[in-house]
Amino acid sequence: MVKASRLAGAAPDRSDELAVQFADLQRLHEMSDRLSSMRELQPILDETLQTAAAVASADLGLLFLREENGDNLEVASKLGFSDESLAAVEEALSRGGVLGLCAQGGRRTPVEDIETDPAFTTYAEAAQRAGFRGLHCTPLVNRAGRNIGFLSVYYRRPRRPSDREMDLVEVCASQATAFIENARLYKALREADRSKNEFLATLAHELRNPLAPIRNAVHVLQLVLHLNGARTEESKWALAVIERQMQQLARLVDDLLDLARITSGKLELRRERIVLSDILKAAVEASSPLIDGYGHELIVCEPPEPLYLDGDLTRLAQVVSNLLNNAAKYTERGGLIRLVAERQDGEAVITVRDNGTGIPVEMLPRIFEMFTQAGRAHDPVQSGLGIGLTLVKQLVELHGGTVEARSDGPDRGSELTVRLPLLRETEPAPTSEPEDGEPAIPSSSLRILVVDDNPDSADSLAALLAIPGNQVRVAYDGLDGVALAAEFRPDAALLDLRLPRLDGYEVAQRIREQPWGKDMVLIALTGWGQDEAKQLSKEAGFDQHLVKPVDPAALLDLVSSLHQGRSRVG
Repeated sequence: MVKASRLAGAAPDRSDELAVQFADLQRLHEMSDRLSSMRELQPILDETLQTAAAVASADLGLLFLREENGDNLEVASKLGFSDESLAAVEEALSRGGVLGLCAQGGRRTPVEDIETDPAFTTYAEAAQRAGFRGLHCTPLVNRAGRNIGFLSVYYRRPRRPSDREMDLVEVCASQATAFIENARLYKALREADRSKNEFLATLAHELRNPLAPIRNAVHVLQLVLHLNGARTEESKWALAVIERQMQQLARLVDDLLDLARITSGKLELRRERIVLSDILKAAVEASSPLIDGYGHELIVCEPPEPLYLDGDLTRLAQVVSNLLNNAAKYTERGGLIRLVAERQDGEAVITVRDNGTGIPVEMLPRIFEMFTQAGRAHDPVQSGLGIGLTLVKQLVELHGGTVEARSDGPDRGSELTVRLPLLRETEPAPTSEPEDGEPAIPSSSLRILVVDDNPDSADSLAALLAIPGNQVRVAYDGLDGVALAAEFRPDAALLDLRLPRLDGYEVAQRIREQPWGKDMVLIALTGWGQDEAKQLSKEAGFDQHLVKPVDPAALLDLVSSLHQGRSRVG
């Protein structure tokens, strides 16, 4: 039996109307739910247009957007229009018409039949080619009252949408406007973050370039004084000061880059089974020069049994070292610092306490925010950038742990506690204890090429490499580097990447193309430490990618070991 509402001429059944209204409200709810999870602009526009056409029972749809800082309109999303019909619509738009009227009145504008409406006669022919007769246009107006675009739905036949349908389209337009603004803001923030990271990478490169020759020159002086038996207490002190300050600058640069990598999701942890005592030992070794320089007493309390974690030894040592450095800088000379590690409820708990300047109570909730500095540093020169504790928090959380700060207020010291999940106890892997005493100067007789456009960096590195007995030649640009490599036939070449006339990647590729260059040891020695730069250097044929300033002794050992490895293979 057919319902009365479906009989010709019969009034629609109230239950059918309610069902349609419920379906439309459900569409709006689902659209809002989906839009709330979107961050990119295009999916927001497409979702809005599809929903608006559905609730208005329309055949076609267009969403127009203005440029962010201009008035030009462009079709940002389309529904049902072919490229040919869209061109006809754009032609009609160029003549003003509905969009102009909609913008002028700042309100929705329905047109039942564009071919018979005298207000839009200039539209008629283009609309016919585009394949529509009726339409409804709604402006997109942001919170500031600025028109940022239009949401238009179209009917193939003459039709005026109902007031309810136009109301529903307005709801779509209102929600879309808010999400469009959010997407643009998110894009701007993302671009600002990318610009910040690019700036930090460039800054790090520019800072590392002068650090490299300073470190090389210091090491040359140390070796020359040692070989000549001319080391005095004064020279030891002066070189130690330069070395400490250079390491402080290098730490600041590394902290900046690490923070940029974490915020952009590019920091990778090298997880392995590690012993807590190794973390503490590495951290104390790194922080001892700063602690000793301030005359502090450091007391270390380790657990009686070995505790094992799944983590990155270097990064966790960096966490503890940052806490120790922070305690040293905010404690008056001759202060007391305690480093305590213990097991608590399946966690490794690492606590650094000091009797320094303390932290104001109101600052405790913000102490781990970027660029926050609480209290007064004992040494303003060493106060840093206010990112050390931010980096601590980020690294600890990447390891599944937590960090918190406590203080009873100014001049009453502070306590920072890190909690990390423990692994089940297993037998420790055998470790070799480092030998005491000064490192021996390696004897070497390699031919080494240095290519760097910074003369101080190139010349200081050449002087350093020549001390053990190597023959060293220097070039200051890429083309000269390739020519000198062909003439000199070095065993190893140390290349900067940003070189004039020919960059380091191309220099490496040209060397590798020659029969005499296939077995040459190639080392990228650069201020660029991003993953992209390392991948490019690997593809260009480099054996190693080292970031300035590199440890001179370690560099000498590396060059020698790589050459020996190549010789054995050959």
